[in-house]
Amino acid sequence: MKRSAFTVASLIAALACGSESAGPTTGSLEVTAATTGSEPDLDGYTVAIDGSAGEPLAVDGTVTFAQLGTGNHAVRLSGVATHCTVGGENPRTVSVTAGAAAHTTFQIACAALSGSLQVTAATTGTDFDPDGYTVAVDGGAGEVLASNGSVTISGLFAGDHTVALGGVAANCTVSGPNPRPVSVIAGAAAQTAFPVTCAAFGAIRVTAATSGADLDADGYTVAVDGGAGQALAINGSVTFSQLLAGDHTVVLSGVAANCRLSGENPATLTVTSGATAQVAFQMACARIPTTLTFAMVRAGEDNTCGLVVEGAAYCWGWRQPSAVPAYVSGGLTFASIDAGGLSTCGVASDRAAYCWGANGAGQLGNGSTTDSPIPTAVAGGLLIDSVDAGGLHACALIAGGAAYCWGHNYYGQLGNGSAAGPELCNSFFNTYPCSTVPVPVPGGLTFEALSAGGYHTCGLASGGVAYCWGANDYGQLGVGSTTGPEQCGGRPCSTVPVAVTGGHTFTSLSAGALHTCGVTDTGAAYCWGRNDRGQLGNDPGPETCVGDGSPSYPSYYCSTAPLLVRGGLTFKAVSGGGFHTCGVTLSGAAFCWGAGDWGQLGAGDFGGSTVPVAVAGGHAFASLSAAANHSCGLDIGSVAYCWGRNDTGGLGDGSGVSSAVPVKVAGQP
Repeated sequence: MKRSAFTVASLIAALACGSESAGPTTGSLEVTAATTGSEPDLDGYTVAIDGSAGEPLAVDGTVTFAQLGTGNHAVRLSGVATHCTVGGENPRTVSVTAGAAAHTTFQIACAALSGSLQVTAATTGTDFDPDGYTVAVDGGAGEVLASNGSVTISGLFAGDHTVALGGVAANCTVSGPNPRPVSVIAGAAAQTAFPVTCAAFGAIRVTAATSGADLDADGYTVAVDGGAGQALAINGSVTFSQLLAGDHTVVLSGVAANCRLSGENPATLTVTSGATAQVAFQMACARIPTTLTFAMVRAGEDNTCGLVVEGAAYCWGWRQPSAVPAYVSGGLTFASIDAGGLSTCGVASDRAAYCWGANGAGQLGNGSTTDSPIPTAVAGGLLIDSVDAGGLHACALIAGGAAYCWGHNYYGQLGNGSAAGPELCNSFFNTYPCSTVPVPVPGGLTFEALSAGGYHTCGLASGGVAYCWGANDYGQLGVGSTTGPEQCGGRPCSTVPVAVTGGHTFTSLSAGALHTCGVTDTGAAYCWGRNDRGQLGNDPGPETCVGDGSPSYPSYYCSTAPLLVRGGLTFKAVSGGGFHTCGVTLSGAAFCWGAGDWGQLGAGDFGGSTVPVAVAGGHAFASLSAAANHSCGLDIGSVAYCWGRNDTGGLGDGSGVSSAVPVKVAGQP
């Protein structure tokens, strides 16, 4: 019994004693970050205890971990930027005491990552760019930089960078490389300077001087180097400023069709720094007739051109802008005009020759093969007495009787002694011998008149002797044979003038497409060449000119020597067309013969005739002109009439309807 009582008493005493001595069993830990340096890691750090989940810690902050067990703990600081260094151990051991707060501080030192760059502009000279420049590093956004100023760009990583100066005015030059490399050192300021030299601008003063009649009241437009045009009065000036020194191109536009500009346009001027260059455009304007009174009319392939008494040229029909007479641009005053196959030529009042239209064979004679819708000067500066346009070539007569030709030369029709050039032109998808400038016809002959045909040319020499050259496959040279005298492109030809046989004394000649006609001093008309449609004014024949049997070169009736036109008429002149011929008698009566499918004979029907038939209407004509499928004439009252094919507008009446009788060309009184 005593033993049991002691045991219980002892246990109670022990329990009572233990209750009185119980205390804290955990502690806490304060972790502090102390960061130094110019570029701390702004997103702070992470601190973790014993590998647990971390707590964020500001770069200069403190975080407390509570209820940590007593004893040693491992403290790790992480998230430290690579340019920052932690002083002391990391991780480190910190002892926590129950009921107490332990402390540890991480000292972090951060080195500078970046530097800065000071860019300076030093501008000298005149005409500075008032808005200054822009400077950009590594292609970034540009900073504004005054013409003589500086700008500092901060926060650049250490290393090499590219600096570019932009916005430099065209009259200013940057010395040294631009862009240029610059090395930036961390914590330091690099420097670079752009020396800029600005030259004074120049200017161009453009003046217009316009004379003549029917001046263009709305003036002109002038532009420099393709820029925006400025208005220029017909007798005014305009100045273009702030132009760089050097060559500039000045273009005048808006010149009226009846005005002619002298000199070069575009014009090239050299501008000097600080000076004003001058250029003057001279325009002469011709009067535009309110009604047309023709001095001459010439029928082309399916178009027609005429010359009015004032000297202005009008054209209509195929490849022309209108089916009624349309003024030919350029303001030129012509003395004569002639319409060819695809082009037209004329002699201006100053005896310069001009041509316009198609130019694939060089038939404009201006040194190129580029088509031109307006008259372009024939090269060479020759003083021309007359010009005649053929199929794809043209010929001109100068003072003294020398002949020059240009254009297509495959059959020797230029008469220069060769069918091999002197140039090559691409025409109708093939390459042919040609000359884009006038070449002289050799032989020492003195010509009084020239006539260019389809692929041949004829000339009337002193004494009434006729000469021809070019293609002779249908006897169109009139030498009595189709066997030569030469071969051009596999066909008979002559590359130099050869005399027409028969001993006739001619007063006029006309070369058609594949035949030739002339009037002798007795008024008799003779024709030679192809005669399958009666275009020689006689029954088909009397010969047969043999081709090579191909569809493009068959055999046809022909005459290789002059054949008298039947009918006993006395002619003043004849005109050879495509497959027909027309002539005017001494009394002014008009007759035509040959093909009449389009009414080109003018006899009132659409049939052909192997002998001359009178042109209907009873008109008294001063001259006639036969073309491919139509004919035209000028009566003694200077009224122009045309007849034949008109679906391309060649008759000039605007109807588009072919006519077998003469119809009056529109625009006349």
